[in-house]
Amino acid sequence: MQTPSLSLKVPAFTAVILAGGRSSRMGQDKALLQINGQSLLEHMQQRVSQAGASQIIISRNQPGFIADITPEQGPLGGILSVLAHCTEPKLLIVPIDIPLISVASLQQLLTASSAASYFAEHPLPCVLPNNAALKQRIISQLHTGQRSIKALLHGLSASQLSAENTQLINTNTPAQWQHCMQQLTLGVQDGQA
Repeated sequence: MQTPSLSLKVPAFTAVILAGGRSSRMGQDKALLQINGQSLLEHMQQRVSQAGASQIIISRNQPGFIADITPEQGPLGGILSVLAHCTEPKLLIVPIDIPLISVASLQQLLTASSAASYFAEHPLPCVLPNNAALKQRIISQLHTGQRSIKALLHGLSASQLSAENTQLINTNTPAQWQHCMQQLTLGVQDGQA
Protein backbone atom coordinates (compact mmCIF):
# COMPACT_ATOMS: atom_id res chain seq x y z
CA MET A 1 0.00 0.00 0.00
CA GLN A 2 1.15 3.48 -0.74
CA THR A 3 1.30 6.07 1.99
CA PRO A 4 0.98 9.81 1.59
CA SER A 5 4.12 11.66 0.65
CA LEU A 6 5.40 13.40 3.76
CA SER A 7 7.02 16.20 1.74
CA LEU A 8 3.79 17.11 -0.09
CA LYS A 9 1.62 19.65 1.71
CA VAL A 10 -1.97 18.70 0.89
CA PRO A 11 -4.63 21.29 1.76
CA ALA A 12 -7.61 20.31 3.92
CA PHE A 13 -10.20 18.55 1.79
CA THR A 14 -13.38 16.52 1.84
CA ALA A 15 -13.24 13.36 -0.25
CA VAL A 16 -16.49 12.50 -2.00
CA ILE A 17 -16.72 8.93 -3.29
CA LEU A 18 -19.36 8.56 -6.00
CA ALA A 19 -20.89 5.10 -5.62
CA GLY A 20 -24.49 5.78 -6.57
CA GLY A 21 -24.65 4.29 -10.05
CA ARG A 22 -26.77 1.31 -10.99
CA SER A 23 -23.78 -0.82 -12.12
CA SER A 24 -25.96 -2.13 -14.95
CA ARG A 25 -23.03 -2.89 -17.28
CA MET A 26 -21.15 -4.70 -14.49
CA GLY A 27 -24.18 -6.81 -13.61
CA GLN A 28 -23.54 -6.42 -9.88
CA ASP A 29 -22.93 -3.60 -7.41
CA LYS A 30 -19.43 -2.28 -8.19
CA ALA A 31 -18.98 -0.97 -4.65
CA LEU A 32 -19.15 -4.54 -3.32
CA LEU A 33 -16.60 -6.07 -5.71
CA GLN A 34 -13.66 -7.56 -3.82
CA ILE A 35 -10.11 -6.26 -4.15
CA ASN A 36 -7.31 -7.49 -1.87
CA GLY A 37 -9.81 -8.86 0.67
CA GLN A 38 -11.93 -5.73 0.96
CA SER A 39 -14.82 -4.22 -0.94
CA LEU A 40 -14.06 -1.70 -3.67
CA LEU A 41 -15.82 0.91 -1.52
CA GLU A 42 -13.48 0.16 1.40
CA HIS A 43 -10.51 0.22 -0.97
CA MET A 44 -11.44 3.67 -2.28
CA GLN A 45 -12.06 4.97 1.25
CA GLN A 46 -8.57 3.77 2.16
CA ARG A 47 -7.07 5.52 -0.89
CA VAL A 48 -8.61 8.92 -0.10
CA SER A 49 -7.74 8.54 3.57
CA GLN A 50 -4.11 7.86 2.66
CA ALA A 51 -4.20 10.96 0.43
CA GLY A 52 -5.00 13.00 3.56
CA ALA A 53 -8.79 13.46 3.58
CA SER A 54 -10.06 15.09 6.74
CA GLN A 55 -13.63 14.09 5.84
CA ILE A 56 -14.93 11.25 3.64
CA ILE A 57 -18.47 11.33 2.29
CA ILE A 58 -20.06 8.60 0.22
CA SER A 59 -22.71 9.36 -2.37
CA ARG A 60 -24.60 6.08 -2.63
CA ASN A 61 -28.26 5.31 -3.08
CA GLN A 62 -28.31 2.78 -0.25
CA PRO A 63 -29.33 3.02 3.43
CA GLY A 64 -26.64 4.56 5.62
CA PHE A 65 -25.19 6.77 2.84
CA ILE A 66 -26.12 10.07 1.21
CA ALA A 67 -28.64 9.36 -1.53
CA ASP A 68 -29.30 11.55 -4.55
CA ILE A 69 -31.76 14.34 -3.86
CA THR A 70 -32.84 14.21 -7.50
CA PRO A 71 -32.48 10.71 -8.98
CA GLU A 72 -31.11 9.87 -12.42
CA GLN A 73 -28.84 12.91 -12.68
CA GLY A 74 -25.54 11.03 -12.82
CA PRO A 75 -22.40 12.16 -10.98
CA LEU A 76 -23.54 15.81 -10.88
CA GLY A 77 -26.65 14.77 -8.98
CA GLY A 78 -24.49 12.87 -6.50
CA ILE A 79 -22.16 15.83 -6.01
CA LEU A 80 -25.08 18.24 -5.52
CA SER A 81 -26.61 15.90 -2.95
CA VAL A 82 -23.51 15.78 -0.73
CA LEU A 83 -22.56 19.47 -0.80
CA ALA A 84 -24.54 20.33 2.34
CA HIS A 85 -22.51 17.72 4.26
CA CYS A 86 -19.03 18.80 3.10
CA THR A 87 -17.04 20.86 5.62
CA GLU A 88 -13.71 21.53 3.88
CA PRO A 89 -12.99 24.24 1.25
CA LYS A 90 -11.74 21.70 -1.32
CA LEU A 91 -13.58 18.67 -2.62
CA LEU A 92 -11.84 15.64 -4.07
CA ILE A 93 -14.45 13.86 -6.20
CA VAL A 94 -13.55 10.21 -6.80
CA PRO A 95 -15.63 7.64 -8.68
CA ILE A 96 -15.90 4.20 -7.14
CA ASP A 97 -14.67 2.45 -10.28
CA ILE A 98 -11.00 3.51 -10.66
CA PRO A 99 -9.28 1.14 -8.19
CA LEU A 100 -5.77 1.61 -9.63
CA ILE A 101 -5.61 5.35 -8.90
CA SER A 102 -2.58 6.07 -6.76
CA VAL A 103 -2.43 8.18 -3.63
CA ALA A 104 0.26 10.28 -5.34
CA SER A 105 -2.08 11.03 -8.26
CA LEU A 106 -4.86 12.12 -5.91
CA GLN A 107 -2.40 14.38 -4.10
CA GLN A 108 -1.26 15.78 -7.46
CA LEU A 109 -4.84 16.92 -8.11
CA LEU A 110 -5.12 18.42 -4.64
CA THR A 111 -1.93 20.45 -4.89
CA ALA A 112 -2.65 21.97 -8.32
CA SER A 113 -2.53 25.75 -8.23
CA SER A 114 -6.08 26.32 -9.48
CA ALA A 115 -9.31 25.92 -7.52
CA ALA A 116 -10.47 23.10 -9.81
CA SER A 117 -8.36 20.40 -11.48
CA TYR A 118 -8.62 17.07 -13.27
CA PHE A 119 -6.52 14.75 -15.40
CA ALA A 120 -6.65 15.39 -19.15
CA GLU A 121 -9.17 13.16 -20.92
CA HIS A 122 -10.55 12.01 -17.54
CA PRO A 123 -13.06 14.36 -15.86
CA LEU A 124 -13.12 12.10 -12.78
CA PRO A 125 -11.43 12.17 -10.35
CA CYS A 126 -11.37 15.92 -9.96
CA VAL A 127 -10.96 18.67 -7.39
CA LEU A 128 -13.68 21.30 -7.01
CA PRO A 129 -14.05 24.33 -4.75
CA ASN A 130 -16.66 23.86 -2.03
CA ASN A 131 -18.64 27.09 -2.34
CA ALA A 132 -22.06 28.51 -3.18
CA ALA A 133 -20.98 29.24 -6.76
CA LEU A 134 -20.32 25.52 -7.35
CA LYS A 135 -23.76 24.61 -6.06
CA GLN A 136 -25.42 27.22 -8.28
CA ARG A 137 -23.45 26.11 -11.34
CA ILE A 138 -24.49 22.47 -10.82
CA ILE A 139 -28.15 23.43 -10.25
CA SER A 140 -28.09 25.55 -13.39
CA GLN A 141 -26.53 22.77 -15.47
CA LEU A 142 -29.02 20.18 -14.25
CA HIS A 143 -31.92 22.58 -14.87
CA THR A 144 -30.91 22.80 -18.52
CA GLY A 145 -30.44 19.03 -18.80
CA GLN A 146 -26.63 19.28 -18.93
CA ARG A 147 -25.29 16.46 -16.70
CA SER A 148 -21.69 16.60 -17.95
CA ILE A 149 -18.80 16.76 -15.49
CA LYS A 150 -16.65 17.98 -18.42
CA ALA A 151 -18.97 20.96 -18.88
CA LEU A 152 -18.77 21.73 -15.16
CA LEU A 153 -14.97 21.62 -15.22
CA HIS A 154 -14.85 23.79 -18.34
CA GLY A 155 -17.16 26.34 -16.69
CA LEU A 156 -14.86 26.43 -13.66
CA SER A 157 -11.74 26.91 -15.84
CA ALA A 158 -10.28 23.80 -14.24
CA SER A 159 -6.62 22.92 -14.78
CA GLN A 160 -5.84 19.83 -16.83
CA LEU A 161 -3.03 17.73 -15.39
CA SER A 162 -1.24 14.80 -16.99
CA ALA A 163 -1.27 11.33 -15.42
CA GLU A 164 -0.47 7.73 -16.24
CA ASN A 165 -3.55 6.44 -18.03
CA THR A 166 -3.17 2.99 -16.48
CA GLN A 167 -4.07 4.47 -13.09
CA LEU A 168 -7.33 5.75 -14.52
CA ILE A 169 -8.65 2.45 -15.85
CA ASN A 170 -12.41 2.61 -15.48
CA THR A 171 -14.16 -0.62 -14.52
CA ASN A 172 -17.72 -0.61 -15.85
CA THR A 173 -17.88 -4.16 -17.21
CA PRO A 174 -16.72 -7.59 -16.01
CA ALA A 175 -14.02 -7.60 -18.72
CA GLN A 176 -12.72 -4.20 -17.59
CA TRP A 177 -12.73 -5.41 -13.98
CA GLN A 178 -10.70 -8.51 -14.92
CA HIS A 179 -8.22 -6.37 -16.85
CA CYS A 180 -7.89 -4.07 -13.84
CA MET A 181 -7.31 -7.03 -11.50
CA GLN A 182 -4.58 -8.31 -13.86
CA GLN A 183 -2.92 -4.88 -13.77
CA LEU A 184 -3.13 -4.87 -9.98
CA THR A 185 -1.56 -8.34 -9.80
CA LEU A 186 1.26 -7.23 -12.11
CA GLY A 187 1.78 -4.12 -9.98
CA VAL A 188 1.96 -6.18 -6.79
CA GLN A 189 4.42 -8.61 -8.38
CA ASP A 190 6.56 -5.70 -9.58
CA GLY A 191 6.29 -3.95 -6.19
CA GLN A 192 4.36 -1.01 -7.63
CA ALA A 193 0.97 -1.25 -5.91
